[in-house]
Amino acid sequence: MAETQQALHDRLMELAPTPPPELLAAWQAEAEAAMTKFARPNGKSEGGKALELSEQFMIIITCRDEKQQVELLGRFQDPGLECKALVG
Repeated sequence: MAETQQALHDRLMELAPTPPPELLAAWQAEAEAAMTKFARPNGKSEGGKALELSEQFMIIITCRDEKQQVELLGRFQDPGLECKALVG
């Protein structure tokens, strides 16, 4: 499987155009600006609180139709579960 992944990667690298150096430099500058915006030397936010990231665990259920989606949302929301509908 690793060989297949490498072959796919190599083929995509052949097909995808190489971005011009100016574009790469712009992307790098934006990435560094974003990192600087959120990074704090002491690991704390502007308010002095420690920055915390929490994991989220989710389930996506593919429904037959909108009627089933509404039914399942109601069933899961009743016991207080946080749910939202997605259409794709």
